[in-house]
Amino acid sequence: MEIGVGQDGELVLKKVYNSIVLETSEGNRFAICMRDDTVEMKVCQPIGKDRWYIANMQTGEIVEEKCSITGITGGLTNGNANF
Repeated sequence: MEIGVGQDGELVLKKVYNSIVLETSEGNRFAICMRDDTVEMKVCQPIGKDRWYIANMQTGEIVEEKCSITGITGGLTNGNANF
């Protein structure tokens, strides 16, 4: 992972191939991880209920991935995710 600072003072992370988790003071968690042409995002829920999203960086499309307790099983569900 490479860490830098952008022009507007924001934190810039590059080559993030292991998850980074953002956690609120209430314990809500959101994880992100980079892949070749995509970014994986996970809304962390109780065991087995995590919601995974894949952002295609070429098209800008965000889709929800079908998941199981052991992780992503592949196959798109309802198309575009709503945030």
